[in-house]
Amino acid sequence: MTLRNFIKRCPLASFFGITFFFTWSLIAVIIVSMRHGQDPTQMPPQFLLLALVAGMGPSLAGIAVTSVTGEKGSSRALLARLGHWRVNAGWYAAALLVSPLVAVAALTLLSVLGRPASLGDMASRLAIRPDLAGLRRLG
Repeated sequence: MTLRNFIKRCPLASFFGITFFFTWSLIAVIIVSMRHGQDPTQMPPQFLLLALVAGMGPSLAGIAVTSVTGEKGSSRALLARLGHWRVNAGWYAAALLVSPLVAVAALTLLSVLGRPASLGDMASRLAIRPDLAGLRRLG
């Protein structure tokens, strides 16, 4: 049985298999590259980019399975739906701007209270351990 036939026969299992393989193989590269006892907040920026690409595993797996199991042009139809906006553009702007505005407000509050921090420092600490970001205990 070829891989193409297996994907057509078991599309759901193929989706999860591709997703886990792609995502965890990239995460494994990050884990293996870390030195013993290294603080995860001190990782080089290339590893952050690698982690972001690893997060695209489910999307890429969905596109791959759709291209194999669907009819001709099904992947194109799937990707074309990305350009179809169902709500006003203002809602998209609000969804994309709320998080950075909250981060800036938190940094401003921390600096006013005498605990200056950088956005990168706060983001990396939040990603690793939220209680280290200084947001739970101010003062």
